[in-house]
Amino acid sequence: MSIQENIEAIRARMAQAAEAAGRNPEEILLVGASKMNGAEACREAVAAGIDALGENRVQELLEKYEQGAYEGVPLHFIGHLQRNKVRQIIGKVDLIHSVSSLELLTEIDRQAEKHGLTQPVLLEVNIGREESKSGFLPEELFDAARAARDFSHVSVQGIMAIPPVEQEKHRNLPYFQEVARLYIDISRQLYHNGFKYLSMGMSDDFEDAIAAGATLVRVTLPDGTVTALTLAEYLWRVVAAEILATPSPPAPIWCGWVLRFSAPGIIRNKEDKSMRIFDEMKKIFNPYEDEDDYEEGFDDQDVSPFVDDRDRRSDRDRDRDRDRRNTSSFDERRNKVVNIAATTQLKVVLVKPERFEMASEIADHLKEKRTVVINLESTHKDIARRLIDFLSGVAYASEGRIKKIAANTYIITPYHVEMVGDLLDELENNGLYF
Repeated sequence: MSIQENIEAIRARMAQAAEAAGRNPEEILLVGASKMNGAEACREAVAAGIDALGENRVQELLEKYEQGAYEGVPLHFIGHLQRNKVRQIIGKVDLIHSVSSLELLTEIDRQAEKHGLTQPVLLEVNIGREESKSGFLPEELFDAARAARDFSHVSVQGIMAIPPVEQEKHRNLPYFQEVARLYIDISRQLYHNGFKYLSMGMSDDFEDAIAAGATLVRVTLPDGTVTALTLAEYLWRVVAAEILATPSPPAPIWCGWVLRFSAPGIIRNKEDKSMRIFDEMKKIFNPYEDEDDYEEGFDDQDVSPFVDDRDRRSDRDRDRDRDRRNTSSFDERRNKVVNIAATTQLKVVLVKPERFEMASEIADHLKEKRTVVINLESTHKDIARRLIDFLSGVAYASEGRIKKIAANTYIITPYHVEMVGDLLDELENNGLYF
């Protein structure tokens, strides 16, 4: 499906959802989330009539901005924004969706004053109260919106929310309805009904967001796939470019077996190569967050008197480390290890992913030179498609291989392993069945 066809299909779905809710489809704007799409793909989206383009990462935005990728439509910043990156986007973006703290708002106001402009922003609400996400808690939002009125170079124009990821349709509708109530109340009580944008709803749930009152939805172009850049090209570009680290999500619990067995004539060790690509790949797994966890490089002054310098490490980082330790202990108890006499051992891990974020765990297994067998039998089909699309790029970029071996099962061999014999028979002979 081309970008134009994809946009037309999305608009048809938007119109149907709006009409079902008794709304005018023209009052709902479509923002194309253009992360991992090249400048040419952005220009195609503009030609196809997209209302605005949104970027998640500052570095990628700056590169494509210089290429004229966004000419003809408003440019929105929709990812997690660190204060030390604000100065790089002020004067370039028309709307910042993700104002998640008063400290960030202070910095936006300061940089906007330097440029002699007023920056439109949205306040982000952490409606699901998730530790892995930024944003004001619902009970904090009124006070934040009230405080924002005192900034002379910031214009609060609405609210943005990203609810928890749900496997079942319509499970996010209550979250959207709660955000809509906050939007209406704050707009009426504090901003004289002056809010313009209720930004909520993405590729998998924008119909429910529209039913709840969204005026702006963010949809990946085109339909969650990479266009002008192949995924492999993007991964290598990530390694080569000056990028900033996205923290990996807490290690999810996975179940399976680790089998160590002899495979004479089946594997050959290749020359060891740098594993840095795996570390860099993990920086693009999180669709919400953007860049560093560390606030470095402020140009003039410390604008964060609310942060204790003795505790720069966030609660989220500590929780993530604790989760990793807990998961490691769980794996040690749960995994079965079979040792078969051999001088060469091949480690095989069976993974049954439930969330796309488990791609990070699979990358770690490949980094540890393990062959991974992925069972997608119980995985939601959209998540399964995204996983295979991504892991195909991982395999290509790292000179590994991915192969479908059953209806819902794939095998990925890491960069130092290649199949030259009947590997599947050998696996089955050692207790792994497909």
